[in-house]
Amino acid sequence: MRVVVMARQPVPGACKTRLEPLLGPDGCAALQAELVRHTVACCPRGRTLVATSGGDLAGLLPPGTPTVAQEGAHLGERIAHAVGVAGTPATVIGTDLPSLRPADLAAAEAALEGHDVVFGPADDGGWWVCALRAPAPEVFAIAPALWGGEEVLDACVAAARAAGRRVAFIDERTDLDTPADAARVLEDPATPAAVAAVLRGA
Repeated sequence: MRVVVMARQPVPGACKTRLEPLLGPDGCAALQAELVRHTVACCPRGRTLVATSGGDLAGLLPPGTPTVAQEGAHLGERIAHAVGVAGTPATVIGTDLPSLRPADLAAAEAALEGHDVVFGPADDGGWWVCALRAPAPEVFAIAPALWGGEEVLDACVAAARAAGRRVAFIDERTDLDTPADAARVLEDPATPAAVAAVLRGA
């Protein structure tokens, strides 16, 4: 099972922008850097591909971690391209889940038994993980305008089922996107100390 991490470069003004009222552009970039480090650290060495957006992630990844530039007109196309490079079965995650642990990826992989696609719902209407048994680009071929909104999960599930894919779900989680999310993340004992320090402005 390959793991594909969709990761944005930590550039001030170009990442985690909904948190700028709390952290400012530089703080958002610092947060993004910690989230990339944490996410990749949770992934299996030798089986992880990082799909980068916005430039090089040098210094944030363990030596030898393979990378590929994200390609596509919208997020769905970029995910499908990265999965195509990595091969399947594969698990796709972003970098918005500070509470991520290796066991979460193992749970998504285990849930593929008897299913074609596994989603981990996010409480904002998106998903924090998607595991695929075989190539299924149609899962991500939803209306481009939906990405980042409240209908992403429903649209991806509908696309998967319309293509005859057997769908399963694992636990819902909270992404870190807004100041309200940040308050909840700071209350979560699973939040890494480095992430909490940035959120507190330390």
